[in-house]
Amino acid sequence: MLKFVLCFAVSAISLSHVRAKISGETERILLKHLEGFVEVCRKELNLDVGPILWNEKHITADEMKAVDECFAACILKKGGLMNAEGKIDYDKEVDAMKKVIKNEDDIKILETDSKACLSVNDEEVSDGDKGCERAHKFVNCMTMQKK
Repeated sequence: MLKFVLCFAVSAISLSHVRAKISGETERILLKHLEGFVEVCRKELNLDVGPILWNEKHITADEMKAVDECFAACILKKGGLMNAEGKIDYDKEVDAMKKVIKNEDDIKILETDSKACLSVNDEEVSDGDKGCERAHKFVNCMTMQKK
């Protein structure tokens, strides 16, 4: 069940943008759980994302564009948070994060941010149920929630 939170943390590709809103403890929990999926998806897509995801500075828009759109989809799918139609499953996200994150304020922040980004499920995408474009839009939306 913890693997579902990892994928909520794909919002954690945008996590370095959200981190100003959530506690350091929650950030560490999410990043710790994310590691396994990052590694599997990195290998599957032959990506070098380490410097982008694990640095201490905020990710820039240019760095986000450099990450393959399918990276986020891979992590979301592996964690069961993106369904067969390539859409984000909000209920699974919320259930999973509540099992791992202890800070109620952080849960509320992440729920609100995620809910605000669910409109990506209704957007037209060129890759259909593959989910890469939608996952990338979701991550970008999550990064915008900080602003």
